[in-house]
Amino acid sequence: MNGVTYNGASARADLVSPIGTVSGFVEHDGFRKTTNADAGIRAQPLPFFAISGSVSQSVPSNSGGSSLPSLTSMRGEAAIKLFRPWLSAGIISTDNTTGLAPLAYDTLLLPTPPGRASARTAAIRGPVLAGFGVDAWVAQWNNSWSYLPKYESRSEINYANNFAKRFPRGDFEVRAAGVFEYRSHTQFRLSAGTIETGVTKTLSGILEIRILRAVLSYQQRNILGYLYEVVPGFEMPRVLATYGVRWDFWN
Repeated sequence: MNGVTYNGASARADLVSPIGTVSGFVEHDGFRKTTNADAGIRAQPLPFFAISGSVSQSVPSNSGGSSLPSLTSMRGEAAIKLFRPWLSAGIISTDNTTGLAPLAYDTLLLPTPPGRASARTAAIRGPVLAGFGVDAWVAQWNNSWSYLPKYESRSEINYANNFAKRFPRGDFEVRAAGVFEYRSHTQFRLSAGTIETGVTKTLSGILEIRILRAVLSYQQRNILGYLYEVVPGFEMPRVLATYGVRWDFWN
């Protein structure tokens, strides 16, 4: 680039055992002049209990003159199997650098100070009964940061059926889901003061029908036409419909 050569190198290692997996990844980014490392573990010592966690760090290269700060992020989660679905709780923590602001929307938005942003999470995921399943999570962020809602959640009830008795070759399948998403007030900092977005509540649905390898898909977001903004002054669509066909083939 501009007569300058940038080099990068990376390595990955995984240790797999009957109860879990430990993985590691390290990369040197010659363009950004940083060294990035990730380590994670996922274990299920009991049929009804599982844990997972990861830590990642990005360190600037002293010899490369990088202006980027060191960043560390961590995540941990523990889950128990409640009949068929899994119920989990966890934490997220990440460094927040100076300058975080959605300037693409408004250049007057003020940057955030450095520090750490953290959240507590809870989720329930998995099959329930007779083709029905659930996939729901909620996150509670600390109050000290702008541009992040204190609460956000997504709840999905889904259904899938391939009618195996009627179509034993697996040539037909129906999938449907209803989704409810929620975001609490979000603060945006300006030199004239702080403004807030309203509470966001949207209901969406999706229907997919697979015939052989073709999938007919129809999705409708914000079915109730709720007025909301993710960024102040930028109103989101009332109802958004997306439909199409996916088809896998080869010769």
